Amino acid sequence: MPAADIEERLHCYIAAQKTHGYARLSVSYGAHFAGYVGVMHHEGRDHSLGPHDEIGRRILPEFWGKGIATKAAQIVLQDVFERVGLHHVLAYTGPSNLRSQAVMMRLGMTRRPDLDFEEVYPPIGIWHGLTWRIEAPDHVRGGME
Repeated sequence: MPAADIEERLHCYIAAQKTHGYARLSVSYGAHFAGYVGVMHHEGRDHSLGPHDEIGRRILPEFWGKGIATKAAQIVLQDVFERVGLHHVLAYTGPSNLRSQAVMMRLGMTRRPDLDFEEVYPPIGIWHGLTWRIEAPDHVRGGME
């Protein structure tokens, strides 16, 4: 990703944290940056699902398979449900991203085909998003007991 795009995303995350009290967060593994995990609010103007809160993550490949994405997402969900008071959170991924789908299942999220969508996503063109949802009371079943 070009540096300008990274800087733009960082500014977006900082603004979201100031506005909503939650955003994407840096994830470390020991002393190493491993990626990010967090919930972002979408107003609806920029997304076919309308207004919603979405948990997303990007973990660097060298840290895959260590449970980092699941553990960090569990912590983030606990925060937005308990501290922020969100009632539900969505997540979406492409059909071929089985690792991401496995994380969503471990979190206790429910697959919602009725919320699947397509959008133009440069540089790949049309992207098909599979959608998942978790309700605030269900986050405990996703491993946060």
